[in-house]
Formats: sequence, C-alpha cells, structure tokens
Amino acid sequence: DVDHLRMSAAQVLEERKNNDTEELRNQGLVVNYGTEIMLRHESSGKYLTSLRSRAEVDDQAMRCSLVAHGTEGSWLKFAPAYKSKRDGERVLFRDVAFLAATSGMNYVHVTSDHEMKVPPLHMYVQRTLEVNMSQEPTRFTVAYVRQSNEAEPDVVSSGPQAAIRGGECLTFFHREDQSYLAFDSVVDPTHPVFIEM
Repeated sequence: DVDHLRMSAAQVLEERKNNDTEELRNQGLVVNYGTEIMLRHESSGKYLTSLRSRAEVDDQAMRCSLVAHGTEGSWLKFAPAYKSKRDGERVLFRDVAFLAATSGMNYVHVTSDHEMKVPPLHMYVQRTLEVNMSQEPTRFTVAYVRQSNEAEPDVVSSGPQAAIRGGECLTFFHREDQSYLAFDSVVDPTHPVFIEM
C-alpha cells in the first residue's frame, strides 16, 4: 500500500534526523555507564546494528551488521563488567565493560569457539571471529585510538585515567582472545561484522 510506504519512509527520515540531532547533542560530553550510545565505524561512517535475523556462525545469537543510518537496533550502552563500577559513573579508558543493547537483555558478543569460514583480509590477521548480539556478554577493554603524535586525552576524572567523551574514536579489545573489534570497509556490506586476530 502506497500510504504505508510513505509513512515508513517518513519514519525513517525522522529517525535519521533524531539520530543526527542526538549525535550532535552528545558530541564532547562525558559518557557514563548506562547512557545510550551508538557506535559509528570511523572509516565507513556506518553504525553497529543488531538485526532481526540469526547470526551466521552462532545460531543462538542475533546478527550484527554495519548500517548507513542508525536504527533502534543501533542503540547500546556501556555496562560495567565488574561490581566496582555502576550505572551513572564515568566510562574511563582502560575500563573493562560490556556493550549492552538498550532494548532487551542482549550484549555485543564474540563467538570465540567457532572460526568464520572467511579468509583473513590482511596478512597479519590470524583468524576471524563473528561479532553478534547474544545473551552471553563479552568483556571489552575500552581503548583510545590516536596517532603517534597526538597527546593523551584530557583527564576529566579525579583518578589517573581519562573519561571517554561522545564523538571520540575508540577501539574495543577482546581480552580473552587478545584481539580487537575490526571491520574492513572494502568488504561486501552484507558481510557480517567480525573480530580480527
């Protein structure tokens, strides 16, 4: 029905406008545990998003992909991995955290026990693992990405570590597998998000 398509298109445009407004509003603000965020891939400008289909490797998990404009499946929040932190506290560099979906009880998860049948994209990559959304959380260490000539970020906490701010470029280190969350933008956009080791 044409009216339904027009309504859907209008809703998509409204969602994009709201996401852009929210991104601008949060630019430079300190990120706290429990605060809703979207993760944008720096190279492609796409957002990490949970889809409503099963993951390719782990059939107990939901598929993740990078999409051009964030959707309701793109909203995440930092959840502390240990009881020493709680919602409302600042997320600091080198913190160990979960990335939780704001809707439901799913987390960004790395399926470590099954390698993907995808050839590594670079010669330094040893193996490729699927990133998906699961009820089983994966712990990540929050790390700051900077060029070698850039200074450390400003310290805004009372401790020796700096709090992360909206709009900063971060990477996520998977402690158990000693690997970084990565996505190569030259890959077919239908290809799942994965971890490179």
